[in-house]
Amino acid sequence: MLAKIKKQKSSGKYVWLQPAPADTPILSVADQKKNIGPIILGIAKKPELTLNGKFVLATVDESTVEEFISTWGRLTGKETEYVQITLAEYNRLWPMWGQEMGVMMEFWGEYKEKSWSGEDYITKEDLGVVEKLISTEEALTSFDFSLVL
Repeated sequence: MLAKIKKQKSSGKYVWLQPAPADTPILSVADQKKNIGPIILGIAKKPELTLNGKFVLATVDESTVEEFISTWGRLTGKETEYVQITLAEYNRLWPMWGQEMGVMMEFWGEYKEKSWSGEDYITKEDLGVVEKLISTEEALTSFDFSLVL
């Protein structure tokens, strides 16, 4: 998602355009290279919870899209702004995947915390994952953004 942050030359800000309100929640697994392993181990250790098609909501923390871009800006020292656009505008800017990502973001924006309901899902806490996982902020600090800045 960060690859779609673009620098707006006249203001000098890095702008994140999404077809969802600024308060749209984002659940993050953060550093997938380090956090998925303990969650998978939890699944393997408790098959009685995960058999029969149960979903695991593998998330480390939650923020909103506006908080996410603000955190990224603070960590990189860049001025940022979140701007909501229409799905048609989003798809026009990023053809092919824009429609798919945009519909997902619209859904999250509309249903907020209910976006992950409707299924009987299991959390990392249910699986007994107690070790410290890497937070989104820690993950963002460790990533090399030189290719997109």
